[in-house]
Amino acid sequence: MIKVLCGGKFNLIHKGHLFFLREAKKLGELVVVIANDSHNKKPYARPQGDRKKAVEELHIADKVIIGKPDSFVATVKEEKPQIIALGYDQILPEDCVGYAKKHKIKVIKIARHGNYSTSELLYKSGNPNNRSDSMANAPFILSLIGGLLILVQGLATLAIGATLASAVPGAGAVTGLLGALSAVVIIFALLVLFGAWKMNKGDMRTGGIIVLVFSIVGLLGGGGLVIGSILGIIGGILALTQKK
Repeated sequence: MIKVLCGGKFNLIHKGHLFFLREAKKLGELVVVIANDSHNKKPYARPQGDRKKAVEELHIADKVIIGKPDSFVATVKEEKPQIIALGYDQILPEDCVGYAKKHKIKVIKIARHGNYSTSELLYKSGNPNNRSDSMANAPFILSLIGGLLILVQGLATLAIGATLASAVPGAGAVTGLLGALSAVVIIFALLVLFGAWKMNKGDMRTGGIIVLVFSIVGLLGGGGLVIGSILGIIGGILALTQKK
């Protein structure tokens, strides 16, 4: 029978993992390699023995092993699979690429299923074992504060325009400009706040892009808009670079 090898950290089993393992199992006899503790440096990392047991209890794999501490290719050489199945975001190590070509091992990418992320699921669940809560919250908090500061700037500009209109006769052109500017700033603020909301819902990528784009554009303004935009830029970057 065709032997299929796949691997991962599996710190927290989610639907994306289940889909990946089931699709890999369809290809043949499945051997799952649990990343050795020396290669699992996530803040929420679980011991390799616990992760191995969790995957075994799914009753999908025919065999579950712990990877070698030195390299993935050492495990490949030992197991001698005909197929290596990779997740949508996994890359075969360079030394393993050459070995796979030499021994005619087929490498198959399994498509992504849903938008699942271990770190985001831990954040959303409020898991007490998640030691990166403060970092997980940082993109949302910074973006939220940034959006609120931009909103305050827009409302302040709108108030100034209204005051000028009533206090200074003939200031129509200026008040019209201030009104248009305040409208743009308020729209930017609402978009940044929407991006922060997306982050809070677990969609870090979409939220990060929205916050980053409109915070950068917002730097064309001044006062609170600049401060809010800088916070938004930092929040957006943190969201986009937050590891899964």
